[in-house]
Amino acid sequence: MMTEAIFQKNKTDQVIETLKYVKAFCGHRVLVKISGSALNDKGLVKSLCEDFTSMRAAGISLVIVHGGGIVINDALKNAGIEWTFHQGLRVTTPKMMKIIEHVMVENVNATLTHMLNEHGVQAKGFSGKTDGLLTCHRMDENLGEVGLVSQVQASAIEALLNSQKQSMQGIIPVIAPIGVDGHGNVLNVNADWACVALAKALKVQKMIYLTNEDGIYTKEKILMSTIDTHGLRELIANETATGGMAVKCQTIIEALEAGIEQVHIINGLRPHSLIQEIFTDQGVGTVCVPFSKEAQQCLQQKTF
Repeated sequence: MMTEAIFQKNKTDQVIETLKYVKAFCGHRVLVKISGSALNDKGLVKSLCEDFTSMRAAGISLVIVHGGGIVINDALKNAGIEWTFHQGLRVTTPKMMKIIEHVMVENVNATLTHMLNEHGVQAKGFSGKTDGLLTCHRMDENLGEVGLVSQVQASAIEALLNSQKQSMQGIIPVIAPIGVDGHGNVLNVNADWACVALAKALKVQKMIYLTNEDGIYTKEKILMSTIDTHGLRELIANETATGGMAVKCQTIIEALEAGIEQVHIINGLRPHSLIQEIFTDQGVGTVCVPFSKEAQQCLQQKTF
């Protein structure tokens, strides 16, 4: 009898805990970045759709940005094209750009949007080219056709987010990180940098990166539950974060300093990790914040 009472108390505590977060995040805007490789696992997509549905029911307005690195790699290999990376970003030639645009827009974006709709999540695909959504300038001459977002024309995305808020349902925009320069040339945009530009323009409160890692690790391979901008800079400086992870850390710093309240790094390969991170005290990944006493103590102890 006592065991049953304890069980009921624990279940009640879990409900109260969840409702606390529902109340806290109702009316917020959240940007979720999905890896293009997620499309290979239909069970994972189903899990994500269930999480999105729950988040929408809790009054959270969603915008999705997707990557596509693995799918792009396969397409380039099939075309017999080799590639290199410079400071964590893919060096992109005009010939590669045509393939990348096709893969990101006609393959990954179209497939992800279709799968979301198929599982009952209303979604509409966008490219950064759509109505000049992402206007860019070339990031670095060493990178070729790689753009850094200089302007976001977000009226169409704003309309969908407002519709989500009003209806508690609505259509979720799904954005492929392809941009154009002032002359209409198509440029390859790193998905993490695209997330930051969109989050700033849309005044998003929270960004969530779904990755294939459990979060951010120290040099000793210890998972950190919390880290702030000081700690992120330390990870880059001591080369704990290199390549793509260094780029991700740079984008997170940019987002936090622009006013995004929190950025989460979680393992998107784990079913329902999104809901666990948002609606439970424990969380399942690393939350990045502008300043954290916990993170500062770790930094002083040189555990990064």
